[in-house]
Formats: sequence, C-alpha cells, structure tokens
Amino acid sequence: MNSTFAGDDPTTMQNPVQEAQYRMIWIGTGCAVFGNFFHNTNGIPYTKIPQWWAGFILMALGEVGNFLAYGMAPASLVSPLGAVAVVSNAVLSRVVLKEDLSWRKLAGVITALLGSVLIAIAAPAPKGGVKEETADELGQRQAADA
Repeated sequence: MNSTFAGDDPTTMQNPVQEAQYRMIWIGTGCAVFGNFFHNTNGIPYTKIPQWWAGFILMALGEVGNFLAYGMAPASLVSPLGAVAVVSNAVLSRVVLKEDLSWRKLAGVITALLGSVLIAIAAPAPKGGVKEETADELGQRQAADA
C-alpha cells in the first residue's frame, strides 16, 4: 500500500505536490527554530520570564473556552468570532506596547468587527430555541445524549 501523507518519506512519494509540501514543512520548521535563536536577545530562556508564562496560560485558557464554545453553539457562529482575537491584539498592542495603529490596521480591525457582527446576526438559531443551562445541566444533557 502506497501512502502519500505529508509526513511520508519524500523518496517514496510519487506526487510532486506532496513532495513539495513535505519539504516546505521542514523548511518552515527549521526557520521557526532558527528564528527563535535570534529573537530572544536578552539571553534569558523564555520559560524563566513571568510574562511568557502568563501569556501561555491565558492562551491555553482561551483555547479551552473556544473548545467549549463549539459544544454550545454552531460552528458557523463560533468560528468567525475568532476575529475578536485580532481586534483585541490590535487594541492591546496600542495600549500596552505603545505601537502605532495605522489607518490600514484600523480598517482591518473595523472590517473584522463588522464581519463578526454580520455573521453573528445571520447565524442560524439553535434547534429548540435558546435555553440557559448551568454547567451541571449541560453535563447531564451531554451524558444523556451519548
């Protein structure tokens, strides 16, 4: 059986597109690793910086919340709301890091907000209407559905 996934050995691949994908994965990984050696110019490992840990924990909590949101609302509603991260990053970079917010970036933020609002308004209503549930009720309902 001849498998041609991106992680296969490029010498056994017969499809040139998949061979190129395989090489690009390794080139991208190498660039990311190589770039990290030059990014941290103060010589302190990232794992010893408290802000890094705070960001890591907050990102993990955000992903858990995103995962839970997919269980409570249609994907057509949850996915576009990921654009809120773009907006919050733009605002926080301006407030915390004192970065310039150009007209082009501001237009992108406004477009992302407008798109999220329009998709949220047009999203289909859940079957059976909207009902508030506590975490216990949600767990019991999901256990009964399984």
